[in-house]
Amino acid sequence: MLTVELLDNILPTLYLTSELEEIKWSSVSDTDKLVLITKAEDFLSNIPFENGAEDSPNFETDLNKALCCIVYDYLNVSNTRYAEIKAGLKSYSGPDVSESYVDIKDFNLVSDSYKKYLWRYIYTGV
Repeated sequence: MLTVELLDNILPTLYLTSELEEIKWSSVSDTDKLVLITKAEDFLSNIPFENGAEDSPNFETDLNKALCCIVYDYLNVSNTRYAEIKAGLKSYSGPDVSESYVDIKDFNLVSDSYKKYLWRYIYTGV
C-alpha cells in the first residue's frame, strides 16, 4: 500500500527535480498527498488485473510506481492542456515527452505512463 512517505521516496526516482518543481511538489501538504493517493487508487481499481497478478514478486513495487505516475499526472495537467484535452486532444508530443490521455471520472486526466509499470499484469481478455 502506498503511503505518503513511500510516495515522497519514489517520486524523485521517477521524475527530474525540475519536473517536481513544476508541479510544486514540495508545497503539497501531506493531507493533499493522501487525497491524491486515494484518487490514484480509485483510478486503478477500475483496471482489471490478470488472476494471480498480486502474487508476482514485483507487483507491489510496480503498483506503487504506477500510483506515483498517476499522482504526478493529477498535479501535472496544466489548465491549458486540460482545456485542450477537454476539446479532444488525445495525445501530446514535445521534445522530451510523449503522452496519451484517458478521460476518467470527475474530469481528471491521467496519461498512460502508469502502464509502463503495470502492462504485464493488466488483463487483456485473451
